[in-house]
Amino acid sequence: MEYSSHTYPRELAERIISEWSEVTNPLDGLPPKEALVSLLSEAFQASLLREESRPIKCRLVLINPCELREAEGPPTGMQVLQLQDERKLRAQEIRRLSPCATFYRSLIAVRWDSEKGFWIWAILNSGTRWVARIDGGRLQSSAAPNRLIINISGPGNLIISRGDKVISTLLYGKLEDHGFDIYEAGWLQKSQEAFAHWAIGESFKDHDIGAIVRSDFVKMLGQNFTRRIISQVRRAQHGGMLVIVRTEDTTKIVDPIGSIRPKYWIKGTRASRRSRELLFAVMRTLSQVGAEHGLKTVGWKDYQELEDERLARLDESIFECAHFLADLMAVDGALVLTAAWDVIGFGAEIYGPSNRNEVVYRALDLEATELIEERADEAGTRHRAAYRLSREHPECMIIVVSQDGAVRYVGNPNRKVTYWELGSFKP
Repeated sequence: MEYSSHTYPRELAERIISEWSEVTNPLDGLPPKEALVSLLSEAFQASLLREESRPIKCRLVLINPCELREAEGPPTGMQVLQLQDERKLRAQEIRRLSPCATFYRSLIAVRWDSEKGFWIWAILNSGTRWVARIDGGRLQSSAAPNRLIINISGPGNLIISRGDKVISTLLYGKLEDHGFDIYEAGWLQKSQEAFAHWAIGESFKDHDIGAIVRSDFVKMLGQNFTRRIISQVRRAQHGGMLVIVRTEDTTKIVDPIGSIRPKYWIKGTRASRRSRELLFAVMRTLSQVGAEHGLKTVGWKDYQELEDERLARLDESIFECAHFLADLMAVDGALVLTAAWDVIGFGAEIYGPSNRNEVVYRALDLEATELIEERADEAGTRHRAAYRLSREHPECMIIVVSQDGAVRYVGNPNRKVTYWELGSFKP
């Protein structure tokens, strides 16, 4: 007989210590284990509180005052507001400060004293550009300090990172792996590379080429576009399913009597192809701007660094388009797109054969070489529909967002329906 159990700050502290890489600078180290347990315990207890009926959502960073310069500020630095009188770190103090240290803009700065414990010494204004790292976006921000950061993301939920790198997650009392960035999987990269070459060819078929657009730009733009859609769905807390049909003839899958049956079909007009047109437009503009700056080739880094109003307007258009598609996912059923982001329909039902003994595999690595078998019927209706579709049509890229914000990629790269928990979409 197996009994479930829950994980609390001490086990989380042990995981953090084991994942913390070698320290060469004393400032990079962690406090002693018992002190770290105390810090995590206060954060955990704060996550269970509410501030005027709102759940607590904020970020804590363990950092010394000497490491930050007061003169810097957003969008590329930190604005440091030091407290005249430091406050002892307590769960209730975190609760009181959380409204002014909003999750997407600020951090609560904490320092450790070997004799007096943890103290809150400042509020740091990071600006919102850092969100682009998970939401997708063109604008860059400075990297987060390479220090322990505790994201309090809801009751009992702590996401632990070292700078920008997530190292452990406590979700609903369970210690989870930090999740996968599915775009790093070799089998998916091959598909992305093929699409990038096709898109570049289509974009410049009847247009002059300035600087050569590298395939990394197309791949990163696609990833960021998807991240923007999913992040918006998560923020709205309604859940949803995104299906990208990666085949030239979508009618074999999307049909009134096929595996994917949209309730709301979209006419094949220029409006339904707006995302594709934006992709081509931004490639041509980047090529032109790059040439104007004397560049022979341009990629994602150039897109982020080149200051040009034309690129900024296109990036805003892409952002708005992604938000609109996220709204379509609020309707019960799946949003269905082509590989080029054309909208086929939404509110789609998934049809396919099922049996009582269906299984699905949870991936323990990106390439799905290590798997754990699970019963498919242990998941909800939305997830089971995704499993059925992936079993019948492995060419579909499927992302499922739960109402609680969990994000799952469902695929079938090795003739086994497999899912990956996506850490890259976690805030």
